[in-house]
Amino acid sequence: KRKPFRLLAKLSKEELSQFRHFLISPLVHPKPDKKLVVFFDHCLTTKVWASDLDKPAFEKLTKLSLNENTLNKLVSELYAQLTKFAATVEFLKSTTAEHTPYALKFYGSQGIEQVELDKKVKEGKRELTNAVQDEQYFRKMLELELETAENAVSRVLTPEERGLPNLHAHLDSYYFIMKLRFLCASANEVGIYGNADGSAVEEMLLQWLSANYEQMPLMARIFFHALHILLDQDAEKHIQNFNLQLRKWEDDHHAQQKRVEFAELNGYLLNYYLRKLNLGEADALPQAHHFYSEALHKGWILDHGRLSPEHFKNILVLTCRLDRLADARTFWNQYKDLLTDDHGGAAIVYNEIVLGTYEQQFKQMIPKLEALIDTKGSIKADQYYGLDLRCHLLKSYFECITTADLDAFDTFDEKLRSLLHAFPSYISRKNLPQIVQVQFENFRKALQRLYTYAFDLPEKERRSKMKELLTDFRSSSNLPHKAWFIQKVQAYSENNNA
Repeated sequence: KRKPFRLLAKLSKEELSQFRHFLISPLVHPKPDKKLVVFFDHCLTTKVWASDLDKPAFEKLTKLSLNENTLNKLVSELYAQLTKFAATVEFLKSTTAEHTPYALKFYGSQGIEQVELDKKVKEGKRELTNAVQDEQYFRKMLELELETAENAVSRVLTPEERGLPNLHAHLDSYYFIMKLRFLCASANEVGIYGNADGSAVEEMLLQWLSANYEQMPLMARIFFHALHILLDQDAEKHIQNFNLQLRKWEDDHHAQQKRVEFAELNGYLLNYYLRKLNLGEADALPQAHHFYSEALHKGWILDHGRLSPEHFKNILVLTCRLDRLADARTFWNQYKDLLTDDHGGAAIVYNEIVLGTYEQQFKQMIPKLEALIDTKGSIKADQYYGLDLRCHLLKSYFECITTADLDAFDTFDEKLRSLLHAFPSYISRKNLPQIVQVQFENFRKALQRLYTYAFDLPEKERRSKMKELLTDFRSSSNLPHKAWFIQKVQAYSENNNA
């Protein structure tokens, strides 16, 4: 159960063999630690990471006698060497440009003349010629320029000849990208959690960034527009500029479309649209759907060809909300087998239920919803799934009540009342962000009011109350399933008028 064994359990047979060679390699260890190698060999033979061996059982199998202190030291050293091994493997996978700064340090320690080091620096710069100009590019260029500047012997050369202005340019470019990237992440957190600390962006900083916009590299400009979109400051103008700059980035780096930054930037714009929808701004619906369709076509929301439950559900719901149920069913059939599911198959059932409720198959979905809520495992512990499933179940009970005969009415009515009564305690015992608690509490209160007005009020009083409720629902800015609530109240109003 210790850290190195948990990590070793993730390695393949080939990687375990490579780690064994790493421990005895004279290049890495001029004097290999024989005790550590013997200890690892025994661990490898017994596969301790795949067993429930304790210390006495391990000693019995290996004929080793280890006091607690010796065992702790061996485990600690094994962990340190495993970390070094993992870092070495990743370093070797990186491009030559990543190796250059370390090569320069080695050559410098060997007393190689500065003129030769300068040649190596120029080679390193050439290797970066076609590299993506992201924050890593500017960091590497800064390191190379710094090597030249620090080791320049002659003071006869001008600052320009020694490359000093480039130090400022590369450092500024690196700073702009990283600062704006961090600001975007903080602003996005506020939209998700509603109470993120230290996320406010000072107006003076925004003004300074705006004044330096023309000096920014392309990647920083894209993050600049993303920040203003997330802050909802002149968002339409910044969305237009964001898309223009991002298309330019795609054209310049078409082979790099699936980079982390690309998905991150598109994700911010997507979150902006989804946030607008959550606030009840229906105009964002076609925009969000179009954006998702483009993301699916280009593949940046896919993970090795598979689709996460979050994206799958959002696309499904957006398509249904546009009243394109046939397209939603087509999407379901086409992508359900590509859904990444870490809930033992429950995520696919959940999305089937979501589609079924939009197709108004409420009675058929109730047994599936009840079974899924009672399912043990990760989906039951999942905060979002657990709450949203209950929302769908409450909606389904309500829909069935309106069309049920007397016996069925009593059954559905009792279930709805019981679930409504238990909902607050379920919300409170989940460690949810405050903004999410408010959303689901708003849902519960809205359904309670709808139920009361629909079934507990006289007809004359119901008309005025439903009119009042419709106004409240339309103006609500933090109500899950808002469109459904409005639809239900409108249906009651039309029936009363008739």
